[in-house]
Amino acid sequence: MELKETLSKVADFRVQGRCLHVLADILGLVLCGVIADCDDFDEIADYGKDNIHFLRKELGLSFANGIPSADTLNRVLRYLDSHHLEECFKACLAHLSLAGKQVCIDGKELRGTIPQGKKHALVRMVNVWVEEHYLSFGQVAVEEKSNEITAIPALLDIIDCQGSIITIDAIGCQQEIVEKIRDRKAHYVLALKANQGGLYEQVADFMQRNKPSLAFHQQLDKAHGRGEERKVYIAQGIDLVEEREKWLDLNTLIMVERRRILAGKEQTQTMFYISSLTDTDPQVYSQ
Repeated sequence: MELKETLSKVADFRVQGRCLHVLADILGLVLCGVIADCDDFDEIADYGKDNIHFLRKELGLSFANGIPSADTLNRVLRYLDSHHLEECFKACLAHLSLAGKQVCIDGKELRGTIPQGKKHALVRMVNVWVEEHYLSFGQVAVEEKSNEITAIPALLDIIDCQGSIITIDAIGCQQEIVEKIRDRKAHYVLALKANQGGLYEQVADFMQRNKPSLAFHQQLDKAHGRGEERKVYIAQGIDLVEEREKWLDLNTLIMVERRRILAGKEQTQTMFYISSLTDTDPQVYSQ
């Protein structure tokens, strides 16, 4: 589906016959401007003027009356129905399959909405990010007096994640979320935190005791005065981990040891993960 055809499906709230610019042109310009790293509507308008030939010829946008002003872009985006825009965005991405991709789910806080003296922002989101495509495939707002634990299942319902590998930080390490991921026919890799009690303690103890016999993959990275050594260990014969039975399709335990050299100082960190994956190559888990 062409970009203009897709964007034309967004409901236009304006009075028809009294508008200088087609809504699809405005949305296409804003989309391209954001991708081009424009910071505000003035920069997007300038981008449009510099690239109007590309926008018309390659993307099929018309701009019969030239590039809209920054004020016009601001006004239209302010009153546009965000739900219609989100549906349109999903349609644009429909041809991109997430099957077999690593799908990262994490929480974001809009820093500009943090009240003075408060720890958390008023606006919090849970976002789906696919590294391979450098794109966000969906997001949902965290309801007031709620948290990411309730928002993640709702987000999983709106993305096609069959065959994907879902990675979530420790906030998503919940049995209900694991069951939801498996119900969506996806795999999970979930981080653990010490405050998760029995599961973390058993996994950490098991991995540390069996470390000499575990398969591992080592990575070395060095750039811009920083160096990092990362070792990824995996274990799959984990019947002795009692907590395993509480987690649906828990097949693999993962331990990641990081040693960093930053400004001449050494930093070390050890993280533990649980996964439904059954791959026996530790390099698979180091992505």
